[in-house]
Parts: sequence; C-alpha cells; structure tokens
Amino acid sequence: MIDRKIVVAVIKGAITFIPGANYFLNIKRKKTRHSGANALFSYSLWLTNLVYFVEQKIQPDFSRLAEIGNGGSLGIAFCAFLTGTKKYFSFEYRDNIDFQEQIELLEKISLFFDKSEPIHYFEKINIKVTDYSFPEQIVLPKEQRTKLLQLLKLDLQNKLVGSELIILVNNWEVQNPLNISFVFSRAVMEHVKSPLAIYKALKIHMNEDALMLHDIEFHSHGITSMHGDHRKISFWLWFIIFGKRPFYLNRLNMFGHIHLIANSGFLILKSDERFIGNSHLSFGGVIVGKRQ
Repeated sequence: MIDRKIVVAVIKGAITFIPGANYFLNIKRKKTRHSGANALFSYSLWLTNLVYFVEQKIQPDFSRLAEIGNGGSLGIAFCAFLTGTKKYFSFEYRDNIDFQEQIELLEKISLFFDKSEPIHYFEKINIKVTDYSFPEQIVLPKEQRTKLLQLLKLDLQNKLVGSELIILVNNWEVQNPLNISFVFSRAVMEHVKSPLAIYKALKIHMNEDALMLHDIEFHSHGITSMHGDHRKISFWLWFIIFGKRPFYLNRLNMFGHIHLIANSGFLILKSDERFIGNSHLSFGGVIVGKRQ
C-alpha cells in the first residue's frame, strides 16, 4: 500500500526545483512559529537542562554559552543569563531576529522567574528530570536579575549592536576559536546535512573539558505515516523529497550521532534515548559530550 504522506512529501520536494518556488515556501515558513517563541517552553527547556546536570552530578561551565539553531528566538539566552551565564553566542545558519518580539519574550520569561514558576513538562523535550520544582538554588537573586533585564532590553532596543552579552556569529564554523564553555542545541542536529562537520567545528570553538548537550529528534517529521519508515526511503527518492528546501533531515539514529561525536574528539558522558511506548522505535535522545 502506498504511503500517502510520502507521495505528498515527494510532490512538495519536486515543487522546490521550480525556479522561484522557494521564495513562496520561505514566506510560509516565516509564518510558522518556532517552539523557542513560546516563553514557557524556553523557560522550561533551559531549567530542565540545568536540573538534568544537577541530577546527573555533572558540573558544566555555562559562562560562555553557544546555542546552535535558535530559530530566531533568544529565549534560551535570556534564561541562561538569569541563571548565571556571562556571554551568549548565537550559532545560527541565518539570523532572523524580530527585536520587538524578543523584548516581549524577555518580559514574559522574567515574570516566570519572579513568580518562581515550576518547570513545565513538555513531551517534545527529550531531557527528562525527576524534580520539576523551581530550582531556586541555581537562579540568580532578584536584584541581579533586574540589572540584567535592563541591560538586555537596552541591547535589544539597539538591535544588539555593540552588545557585550549576546553575540550573533555569522558563518561560525569557519571563525577563529571563540572559547566556548558550553554548547546547547535542541531539534537541530537531525536537520544538518553534515553532522560530522558541525561536531568537528564545535571542537575548535570549545575550551578543553567544555561540555555540550544535544537534544535530537529521530521521528519521521511527518514524511511517513509509520514512525521510522523515513529511513527505508531510497537515496534518490529522498533527494527529491528534500529537493531545494532550506532545511534537511539527515536520518541518522542515536548510534550514528554518538559515533560521529566520539570520532570528533569528544568523550560521551551521557546518552539517553526515548522510545515510542513500549516499542523499539526511537522518538528522540539526549547526548552529552565532553571536549578532550
């Protein structure tokens, strides 16, 4: 039986080969809201990340944080600053930041901190912890947060020109070493065409013993009806499906990412894979690597 979702994916991919088609597809993509635009999601994602390391008894240095693929949202950056980060680097393919939206996002996130909002559970966050209460011990005092909020708002009003806090790094893969102490990504590494190239570039930018955490999705992203069937699609059909779209799906599994990370000069400290129900089908996973 023909999978209708694959047929639709092939048609959509074929359309991208038509000159000018990507212009209209990009307009549609811009109207799609990135999960990072949700203040509660960003807040819960970052605090879950912090609590995860506490529960695993691992002590990262978050002072110089780099995020890969923030999708135009600085939500993780805001949360990181309010929990002690000193400098944030945006490793993004193409920065499309709406600064007024980011000011509003910052204000919403700051309210969660002021109210000591408990961490909310989101199914699509693959980082799982046992304690979802507000982690007061790892959040900056109110007075420090207030000062940081003023600085961040001023930076956003100035569109980050001359910012000492948030650095947008164009073509980060080929820049000089940035002395990063921690790298974070969520739902990004499954979309890059060459994960190996990214992991090797990260090693150049990271300090010795610096840590990175990648939250990776392994599901079919709606390309197939049956979970995992996207890995059975032939190379040429897959080529048509993704055509000239501005995003990709590399189809690597958990083992594939672990193998590439280990071969890029990292020690694997933790790897947690999530499965669909009681099946062997992987939904997503978390990998923590240490630069050697």
